[in-house]
Amino acid sequence: MAYFIIGTVLLLLFLFYMVYQAHHDTVEYETINDPELPRGFDGFRIFFISDIHRRVVRKTTLQSITDKMDMVVIGGDTYGKRGPIKPDKRKYKKVKVSSCPDLFCMGE
Repeated sequence: MAYFIIGTVLLLLFLFYMVYQAHHDTVEYETINDPELPRGFDGFRIFFISDIHRRVVRKTTLQSITDKMDMVVIGGDTYGKRGPIKPDKRKYKKVKVSSCPDLFCMGE
């Protein structure tokens, strides 16, 4: 009986953690140093948004991006199995970080 209770508690903790992770945005900064890139990309900044599935990116997350971006790329897992086939343009208009161009790469 004790193993059942411990297993149930661990399962519930894991499920709560997964729900928490699924509904909290994370901003990570990465620098790519590649000698093969043309000089025109020196200092080029891309804001890449991925794995949003059916969620909406929070306004506070977008406001936390204070650096000037050269391009916004929305890609990766953008829709779940029950999501629409066509991108919902209303959802992605909210992602506008600055006046830079947007690129949408639909993925699953």
